[in-house]
Amino acid sequence: MSPLLVALAFLTILPVPVRPALSGEEVGRASAFFPLAGGVQGLILVLAASLFTLLLPLPVVAGLVLAVHVLVTGGLHLDGLADSADALACRGGRERKLMIMKESRVGAMGVVAVALALILQARLLEALLAREQAPALAILFLMPVLGRWAMVTAMAQAQPARPEGLGRLFLEHTGRRQLALASLGAGGLALAAVALAAGGWQLAALLAVASVGLCGLARGIVRLAHQQLGGMTGDTFGALAVLADLVLLTVAVAGPGGGPP
Repeated sequence: MSPLLVALAFLTILPVPVRPALSGEEVGRASAFFPLAGGVQGLILVLAASLFTLLLPLPVVAGLVLAVHVLVTGGLHLDGLADSADALACRGGRERKLMIMKESRVGAMGVVAVALALILQARLLEALLAREQAPALAILFLMPVLGRWAMVTAMAQAQPARPEGLGRLFLEHTGRRQLALASLGAGGLALAAVALAAGGWQLAALLAVASVGLCGLARGIVRLAHQQLGGMTGDTFGALAVLADLVLLTVAVAGPGGGPP
């Protein structure tokens, strides 16, 4: 089974052919291909933005691109953000926090976290798409690529919070080799995007700054999860993906040429 297809099956709702019964090793080692799966998502976002821009005003385009981003992932990462926010806001102990993350209900903090994330993403996307088209589309393409790479960097340094669950499979089978492959994939896609966008040193420098920020974010989330939950879960990885999108978009909008048009 192609690990890229496995990665797409777990990160998106795209109809990819995957065997019903996959081994834990097949699932876990697919993390090396998370950035490439993110590249597929990035292409969908670029095509959507290019089409919508021909027909609709910019604020509507930003909202629709965000909707496509959420729909392609099936809302998986936003669900993780909501559960993580509810758990971390709880004043109980580790077991209570983990129990909250398992519940199907979403609490007040989860709703607030998702609402704030969506509002910020929509505004940042609008600011990004108002910039020069080629570099803006390059950033849009790389948003899910680098976000998924951030997830792999966290997997390579974290421990599972539970003895069961999907997060444990990825944590157990993601090591230096998977991180190296994921980094090569993300780096290759980033170089291709910079070359095609003709963004020059400014775009390359912006991506370098964003990558450092994403590494810091991943490390911070891992440390917080270990302190509060005893390790990482699938929900905390979802939260990391959403926050990584926000970090990259913020750096892009605040970087060279990112002021008011």
